[in-house]
Amino acid sequence: MIKNKYTHDDFKAMKKDLKLTNADIADITGLSESNVKNLTKPSADDLPPWIKSMLYVYYKTK
Repeated sequence: MIKNKYTHDDFKAMKKDLKLTNADIADITGLSESNVKNLTKPSADDLPPWIKSMLYVYYKTK
């Protein structure tokens, strides 16, 4: 499944499936856990491009 518009629900589902936390993603990306949380909160208009690329690879390899 490849979509042009990834949602916060997609991100949440990916994290659950891969058993990742915001702390894990912070370690991977070099950001702080609070920064990851702020950048990916549902009230944000859009996900950052780096999250979209993670989702693209996740769905492409699924």
